[in-house]
Amino acid sequence: MRIWVSLLAVNIMAACALPPSPSSPDKDILVTDTKTATAASDATPLEDPFLWLEEVEGEAALDWVRTQNNRSLARIEAHPDYADNLAAAIELATSDARIPYGTIRDGYVYNFWQDETNVRGLWRRTPREQYAGE
Repeated sequence: MRIWVSLLAVNIMAACALPPSPSSPDKDILVTDTKTATAASDATPLEDPFLWLEEVEGEAALDWVRTQNNRSLARIEAHPDYADNLAAAIELATSDARIPYGTIRDGYVYNFWQDETNVRGLWRRTPREQYAGE
């Protein structure tokens, strides 16, 4: 039941924050009321004004994403705590004290690990019995 409620909440939030179409005069304003809905008895299918976002590598969609990223990044970086929070997040993400969580498959534990020595990352595998002892 919780999953369904969560999915419903996510769908409602997504529907309320739909982006404008590229033909819209102001691409920076999110659309909250699309006026494209029809009555349940209307047999005419709805035309999706945001179909252009389906082309995830299309230039219009990528331009819209870049614009939204730049807007967000400017606000985030303007916050007075940004530099301290970024430094703390990097320190946590690169700490040697991280717990090496893994995935168990066929009696082995697999783990992806990154550190100063393995900048690109390293896939590790160990028998399940040894994982608990490390």
